Amino acid sequence: MTDKFQSIEELVNSETTLSHALLFMREHRYWSETTFDSYQYDVKLFETYLVQQELAPTLDSGQHLSLVHKWIVHQKENDVAYKTIMRRVAALSSLYTFYKDLGIVKTNAFKASSVPGEHSEAHSRALDMDDLKKVYKATEALKKEGVYIDIPIKLLIFTGLRNHA
Repeated sequence: MTDKFQSIEELVNSETTLSHALLFMREHRYWSETTFDSYQYDVKLFETYLVQQELAPTLDSGQHLSLVHKWIVHQKENDVAYKTIMRRVAALSSLYTFYKDLGIVKTNAFKASSVPGEHSEAHSRALDMDDLKKVYKATEALKKEGVYIDIPIKLLIFTGLRNHA
């Protein structure tokens, strides 16, 4: 009689492709279809990069910090948006964390990496007192026209919420 429970090492090892490793990981996660599709897309992009570097698209190949850094820089040089790169790094970091916790890989280079050019400035400039008065007057004018946005706007103004963001 065969053992119906196979060890993880029999199913996945450091030479397993990233795509197959993701499929196995999926069985142990409660992901929506769109979440899995996003992870799968990001994994395939990294696999393609590995192949372009003449490396096998395996779990082992993605453990190298210098290679992960080059991949991040490559995306930046190709004008990939900062948040997109961050999402891709997070997806692959999740994959490597899973297999590191299981003892299949030794490192998670994605977790140790950072994306250059971090977005640190505020989304909008800080409002000064004159700006706040203009916003207040505009909400009052809109109210007279039947557009009732004054309550949330005044809440933001009077409590200081987002005045500096």
